[in-house]
Amino acid sequence: IVVYGIIGIAMLVGSFLLYRARRSESAGDVVAFSWLRPVFRIGVSVVSSLTVGRVLYELFWVSLFHDGNYAEIVPMAVCMVISAVVGYYAASMLLEKSLRVFKGSLKGVGIVCAVTVALCLAVSLDLFGMEKRVPDVDEIKSVSISGYLDINCNAEKLPGLCEDIVELHEMIVADKDYIHDIDGVWENNGEEIRWRSFLIVYTLKNGSKLERHYYLPLTEARSKDPSTFDGKVFAIATDPEMLVASVTMPENAEMCYGYVEFYDPNTDNWEHGEIEYGEWDIVYNALQRDAQEGNFFKSNGDLWEDELKYGTTTPATVDGHLYLEYRYGTDHRYGMISVQLQTTMTHTLRALVAVGALDQATIDSWKTA
Repeated sequence: IVVYGIIGIAMLVGSFLLYRARRSESAGDVVAFSWLRPVFRIGVSVVSSLTVGRVLYELFWVSLFHDGNYAEIVPMAVCMVISAVVGYYAASMLLEKSLRVFKGSLKGVGIVCAVTVALCLAVSLDLFGMEKRVPDVDEIKSVSISGYLDINCNAEKLPGLCEDIVELHEMIVADKDYIHDIDGVWENNGEEIRWRSFLIVYTLKNGSKLERHYYLPLTEARSKDPSTFDGKVFAIATDPEMLVASVTMPENAEMCYGYVEFYDPNTDNWEHGEIEYGEWDIVYNALQRDAQEGNFFKSNGDLWEDELKYGTTTPATVDGHLYLEYRYGTDHRYGMISVQLQTTMTHTLRALVAVGALDQATIDSWKTA
């Protein structure tokens, strides 16, 4: 953003200097063809409503009155209409090169307001089917979930988990009204609500991608009901395939860094062990093997969630984490596999000793603690 700002300022200064040197360059009309003038007005109005309208909504409604994760249609429409009107008159002033553009403008302003409200309604009612769009399992090459669940699932290698994720997505879409009704609420019928982020990214076989981001309210009562998305979330979390998917890199990803941080009872200090270049795959493959054998579980560090998912407070967990960072995609996104170390991760711990990131004496002290 800073770079774009610097470029914008440089272009503004350059334009001003050019204008001073050659004033005739600015003598023409903003829009040369008269039939394009209404299109220009409406175009600027729509762009203004979609950008400035969102800023107004965040500044004046969200910051003062709204505490939820999803937009409210009426306040959003009001902010967009105000911004569209401002954009309409700004475009008119550019076209007329005058501030006297209000006379006889009500018809145009009315059209712009109607278009803006229609756009808001079309999106809210999902007339284009964007919210309901859930790909068929046969279309999917791979799917990932980031946020509350960290999953990278290849559809060919883990077809059952892929089907579960699609089913979860369908349940979320079907429960839209329930999610919106309690948006911003932290307690329902005396029960605490945990809001969690879910970013679902599908890579389809035709090469395209489909991304959806949700904030979902999870409750203990609904988590025990398999017909709700809460229940489906916790069913996926305890699926043996989920463990493998949670420590799997996306397709065509490459490891770029790895290290461990842990408490060493022998020194009474927190230590840092770096995994050297060329040895990341040794640890990654060992972690995959532990996952396939079910030698550990993936904790989010919240006992409420761990007990719901696993029925345990994880006595095998130690004060330490393994971090494996990777890079993927044409836009070089970064991701991280983070796992709390557990004494039952035999292959991973052995690999960490082999690459020099841990020593056996520390592991033995964990087992006897």
